[in-house]
Amino acid sequence: MPVKKKTIIKEIKKPIKKGSPKDKAKDKLKDKIPVGRKEKYNSKIYPGIAKRLAFEGKNDEEIGEILGISVPTFIKYKKIHPEFIKAIREGREEPNNDVRKAIVKCAKGYNYEEKVFERVWDVKQKKYVFVQTKITHKHIPPNPASQNLWAYSKMKKEFQRTETIDNNVKMEYVIKEPEWDKENKEKGE
Repeated sequence: MPVKKKTIIKEIKKPIKKGSPKDKAKDKLKDKIPVGRKEKYNSKIYPGIAKRLAFEGKNDEEIGEILGISVPTFIKYKKIHPEFIKAIREGREEPNNDVRKAIVKCAKGYNYEEKVFERVWDVKQKKYVFVQTKITHKHIPPNPASQNLWAYSKMKKEFQRTETIDNNVKMEYVIKEPEWDKENKEKGE
């Protein structure tokens, strides 16, 4: 046994010739061959799925779970693959833009057409048919709640809510009887 150990030590201590063709080939292979398990990421599929899931309001953990990857792997994909993080950002931005547009529309007020259809018996076809009977133009006035929301989110300094509460104030509540109840008591009911 001791003989084998000595031979192994001798082999390790042998000087390696740098610059030989075999060493150069090994160095090239080290750069090209990944160590460990092959990456599961697919650049054609993952960004599209992640964008759709982000659009639906899923968070990073839920997206990773649906894709079948762990949270650290999900974070790694976001760092390594720019198209992946871009797709997630776009997916999350689309619903936000839709909500912004709806808030602005409600804050300003808007007009729309209301079409009324009635069911009428068609003698030739011998069945009921829907026929447009009238068009009404309607106006929805500006919504103050939407205006406040927009103002607070966009112009925070001008529209800032400040409430101060003094702890030394004593509040007394007086409960009054309703007038109709007084009348019933006087009558004896």
